[in-house]
Amino acid sequence: MPKIDMEEYLKLPFRQTDNTEEKLGAIIGGSDNRAKVTDTSAEPYNAIVSLLINVNGKEYRGTGFMVKPHVMLTAGHNIYDRDAKKDCDKMYVVDKNGDLFEVYEWEIDPQFKLDRSRKYDWAVAKVAVKPGKTRPYMKFKRMDESTSPKVTGTDGEVAGFPAEVRDVETADMYTETGKITSYIEAEKLLKHSIDTSGGNSGSPLIYRIDGTPYAIGIHVSGSRSSNTARAIDENISNIISRL
Repeated sequence: MPKIDMEEYLKLPFRQTDNTEEKLGAIIGGSDNRAKVTDTSAEPYNAIVSLLINVNGKEYRGTGFMVKPHVMLTAGHNIYDRDAKKDCDKMYVVDKNGDLFEVYEWEIDPQFKLDRSRKYDWAVAKVAVKPGKTRPYMKFKRMDESTSPKVTGTDGEVAGFPAEVRDVETADMYTETGKITSYIEAEKLLKHSIDTSGGNSGSPLIYRIDGTPYAIGIHVSGSRSSNTARAIDENISNIISRL
C-alpha cells in the first residue's frame, strides 16, 4: 500500500479553482472561529476524508466525504483541471497515518468542463478500501424534493481539512457551525456564513435533523460575505446509487 509522509503532505498547497472571481473559502466577519475536531472517529467526522490530488506531477490537498462504504462526494474542481484541460492523473484518500487509498473511478458534470458556474462543481467517486474492511459513511438529504428540510435561517456545519487555520498550516480536521442564509433553488446552491478556507473544497455542509447529521451540500467556494455549497440533488443521488 502506498504511503505519504504526513510532514510532506502538510507542505502541499490546496487545490485551486480557475474562477478568479471567487475564492475557495472565506472567513466571515473577520474572525476565524473554527475548532479542531478532537474525536475524528465520531459521527459525522469519521466519514470525512483528506485527499491527495496529482495533476501533471504537481500535488495538492482537498477534502471529500463518504456517502457509501466505497463512494465519496467532493468538489468537481478537485478532479478536473481546466487549465490543463484534463482530469487529475491520480487521487488518493489519505488516512491519518499516511496510508493512501486510490480514488479509482469518478463522475463529474460534463458541463463543468465548459462552464465556471458553481452549480456544476461536484463529483462522485469510488474509493478503494482494504480487503474485508469498510469505511464509515454519512447520510445525505436531497434539496430538490418536496420533503427537503427548510434550511434557510437555521444552523449548518462545515467540517473538513483546511490547509491552514488562523495562519497556521495544519493537516487536522476543523469544524464550525453557523447560519445557512439561503438556498438558491434554480442554481442548486446553498449560501452560509460558516468559516472555510483553501483545502475545504469538497467538505460536507452538514444539517442535523433531530440530532442526526446529514450532508446536504458540497463546499465549493466563498466570497467576502458568504460561503457556498453545491446542493445534493436527484442527479447526484442517482449516481451514488449506481456506483
